[in-house]
Amino acid sequence: MGLAEWFRRNRAPDEDPRLTAWRKSWTAAAASGDVAAAVPLGRELAALGCPDEEIEIEREMLGALVDLAALTTSVQLDGLPTVVTGHRIIRDERCHFTAPVSMPDDPSQPGGRLFLTDRRAAFAGGAVSSSVAWHRVADVLSIERDLLLIGDGQTMLSRLRCNSFGDALCAAFLARELSDAPRQRRAGL
Repeated sequence: MGLAEWFRRNRAPDEDPRLTAWRKSWTAAAASGDVAAAVPLGRELAALGCPDEEIEIEREMLGALVDLAALTTSVQLDGLPTVVTGHRIIRDERCHFTAPVSMPDDPSQPGGRLFLTDRRAAFAGGAVSSSVAWHRVADVLSIERDLLLIGDGQTMLSRLRCNSFGDALCAAFLARELSDAPRQRRAGL
């Protein structure tokens, strides 16, 4: 039995198929960076008429697209944001984003902070720290609350779980911007 079949068979009996369809539309908008989809998705969500407690996650997802729209506009107008941090892992690097995250693939699932700097994505938490230089990143994905940094050959370099959909989408957008910059400099663009 494939994973999709397992999910279909093991879906909660009271799961609203309209919400499943809405989440699918949101996922497509988030994956493509279609921030304009926030308005129609908001109307669709309201039209479902679901009680507030049943659509808390969907409202957070919708807010994430709104956050991404604001960040995208800000970057277009003013360039990458700069975050002042005194964290020792950053040293002399310019930090553009920080958020609380965990490492779900590590057996202890440590919690800590993600830092996106001009040179790398860095995780610092407890006794664990790791980093991935931007020149190693070939692709960046945001899947629900997870940020995935993919290397050449589709090798997963890092998976970090953000505390919110908004942090995941914004981190993915900025990571794409930062990981493209070294390639553009090397190509002379």
